[in-house]
Amino acid sequence: MRGFSGSAKQKRVLDDTGLARAPLSSLFGPGGEARTADIEHLRRALQTHSKPVKPNDLGLIGKDHLLARFSEAKVESETFKYQKALGETEGLPWVVETAFGWCPGNGNRRRIIVGVNWSVGLGNPFRSFGPHGEGLETLLADQRAGHNEPIIFVLHFTCPRVGYTDRGKSAVMLPGDAQ
Repeated sequence: MRGFSGSAKQKRVLDDTGLARAPLSSLFGPGGEARTADIEHLRRALQTHSKPVKPNDLGLIGKDHLLARFSEAKVESETFKYQKALGETEGLPWVVETAFGWCPGNGNRRRIIVGVNWSVGLGNPFRSFGPHGEGLETLLADQRAGHNEPIIFVLHFTCPRVGYTDRGKSAVMLPGDAQ
């Protein structure tokens, strides 16, 4: 939600909800249980008085930054490719950025760098996506960028609410349009 930098909208939300001068603890009972009706009322008031976040507002790593990092890694600049996709699914904005380059000094190995919401993944959280469930490694191999190819590939996904397939957050579920 955007548009709460001014006090006028903040005051309208607090007036609508009756929470002016109330501490956040008033949204919880004496035992710490959430007062879900009050919280939902606050959420609806916030949405009413705010503007939806657009995909561009999520921020980008950007082509120039990635090109600079790829150049530092000795990627041949004429092979550098960058793409971004922006969209909204079920009211949630998302951004996907990819970068690719051939790096002959990298030996005969592929380097994949992935991230979600500005955090680099410890492993590849994009093991399965698309209508057939293929993962990123399969998709790259199909494009002749297998594990023995000297390439660098970056994939970054940004979304306010990311779905994961497990509690360890090791596999991402992309929104329908981002696949």
